Amino acid sequence: HTLVHTPAKAQTCGAAGNIAYWYCASCGKYFSDEVAATEITLEQTVLPATGEHDWDEWQISYTDCTSGGTQTHTCKTCGASESGEPLPPKGHTLTHHEAQAPTCVDRGMKEYWECDECGLYFAAEKAEYEDERSLEELIERATGIHSYGDWVTESEPDCTTAGSRYRECSVCGEKEEESIDAIGHDMTFHAAIEATCTSAGNLAYYRCDNCDLNYADEAGATVLENVDVPAIGHKNKVHHEEQAATCTSNGNIEYWYCPDCDKNYADADCTRPAGEVELSGGHSLSHSPKVPETCAADGKIEYWYCSVCKKYFADESAQSELSEGEWVIEKDPNSHVIVRHACSVEGCGYIQPASEYATLGLNYLSAGTGVLVMDIGSAADSQNIVIPAYNEEGKKVVGIMGGAFENFNGERIVIPGTVDTINADAFTGCSAEVIFEPDSLIKKLNDGAFRGYAGERVVLPDGLEEIGQVNGEVFANCGALTVWIPDSVTFIAPACFKNNTGYVIVQYEGTQAQYGALSKTNIYEGLDWNNYQNPESFNVPRPEIKIPMPS
Repeated sequence: HTLVHTPAKAQTCGAAGNIAYWYCASCGKYFSDEVAATEITLEQTVLPATGEHDWDEWQISYTDCTSGGTQTHTCKTCGASESGEPLPPKGHTLTHHEAQAPTCVDRGMKEYWECDECGLYFAAEKAEYEDERSLEELIERATGIHSYGDWVTESEPDCTTAGSRYRECSVCGEKEEESIDAIGHDMTFHAAIEATCTSAGNLAYYRCDNCDLNYADEAGATVLENVDVPAIGHKNKVHHEEQAATCTSNGNIEYWYCPDCDKNYADADCTRPAGEVELSGGHSLSHSPKVPETCAADGKIEYWYCSVCKKYFADESAQSELSEGEWVIEKDPNSHVIVRHACSVEGCGYIQPASEYATLGLNYLSAGTGVLVMDIGSAADSQNIVIPAYNEEGKKVVGIMGGAFENFNGERIVIPGTVDTINADAFTGCSAEVIFEPDSLIKKLNDGAFRGYAGERVVLPDGLEEIGQVNGEVFANCGALTVWIPDSVTFIAPACFKNNTGYVIVQYEGTQAQYGALSKTNIYEGLDWNNYQNPESFNVPRPEIKIPMPS
């Protein structure tokens, strides 16, 4: 055989293939092997097409975002293509762009939405037909209006020269410049001041508070370099020599007087003020007031003594000179100041004789430097017994002993101011009125001092502070009795009017409130209150008491 080999060819989706076979050109037969052992037919060599394509991915195509699309795919084996079902419109794929304000040099943009697929622009996110805009419609042109900052001064103006300033646009840096007007002078007028000896003066001038220059005129045309006028000095000074002062004429210190400034100076250069230059003359007087003469010492008239000229004068103006000793007033031995029957002038020692005012013949008991009245002695027949402040021997009577005036029935007993103590039962059974001299030294009445007293009234001395001390009974066992109590009393002892057989009437010099404030307890012990009411009266004046002469 003359064999021609045909290699195998795989069938595809659209084309037939064949197996490998051999054709004999001599006999026109087909064989499945190269040794021509197995004869086959031509039909047996054919491998029919499969009819199944190997499609690639669908290719989708849209003409725009609002129209429907198409889809096709192609067989990767045979290249055949096939169209699929029509696709609905896909819609816009939008990108939002914020509005951008225009500036002085750059354009701005309105807010818009741009489709990434079709490239159209829209004024609203819904992207409908009526929202479509052209790019030109979205563009906002540059404003041409600059955003200037604050003015910056490049050069300050002064009184006569303009200044300059500028400001810049914060966006584009554009600079605007302008001039600043000159401010002009701010003048203050200063009047001329005349120079003195020590102080400089000045010319009349105008001072500009802006440029700090001085000018001769208000318009500022002429500058004054110097407006000061120097001090003229004390060129007309006059020297004055020192002059001593006397009692009858003034003097002065050494000094220099300048008539230009009307001042005095202590040195020739007139650098130290002299102060008071006059040395006052006249007497240097010391005053001695009048000293009255007394019974014990000389006095003096009022006079003045000069420590400069050592002279004495009867008047403050030193016109009437006194001779030595002329200012003395001789003492008056009879000018006693009698207090409690003795002279109170220091150094005198005069005692009024008892015979001039008091009862003589009383008996006394010595008590320290003084004496106590012991009894009435030889004065038993007297009607008025006036106890002397100093007895016949000149000793001070300072107290009254118990029983001293027992059962004395005269008219009055006068107790001198020197007495400061009255012992208990001094006036038992005594009906005479007891009278205290003024200026009594009695501050406390002893318990029982007037116990058993038979008189009708007792006017206690002013200055008395305590009536009784412990047991009281100062006016116990008396009859009907009226007692004047001074408002100096602060204490009344208990049982003061104990067991009195008659009315007791208290006449108090002070107010009821003062009496109520006194320290007192149960002073009416043992009285029969059914016999009378309200034994106390207030604001009762002290009765006038006349000191009798002894009789």
